[in-house]
Amino acid sequence: MKPMRATRRVLTAALCLCALNSAADTGRDLAGQCQQALRLNVLGVEGLDIDSIIEGVYCVAYIGGLLDGLIVAEEDIEPRAARARPTICLPPTGLDMAQAVRLVMAWLEEHPEGMSEPARVVVHRALADAYPCPTRGGPVPRKKR
Repeated sequence: MKPMRATRRVLTAALCLCALNSAADTGRDLAGQCQQALRLNVLGVEGLDIDSIIEGVYCVAYIGGLLDGLIVAEEDIEPRAARARPTICLPPTGLDMAQAVRLVMAWLEEHPEGMSEPARVVVHRALADAYPCPTRGGPVPRKKR
């Protein structure tokens, strides 16, 4: 049980310290943090130092927050006619965080110019390229949460 307690302590510390970590200002910043998230996914917390864990957690939290915002924007909060046409239509089955991180990293590999773009723009462009809305007939219907 000792390794499990140590793992919990490391994760708790990483989550608490995540707020102290600098924001992903550019695609380059986000790529560095997401590289750690991918390593964390493969190696687990036992294989990484605390700074790498924090960076990985920050990547997942950043992309997760943007995805949550996108989902909220797609929900029928206002009449459909009052909203702008969405540019991203996520699959009805959803998108898990590991998929989202890999998608952003793949987009940055294909679009190196994104390294100097704001991180929020990089995530939006990666999602828009992967999940564009149909040009006719409106957005792909999503299942309600």
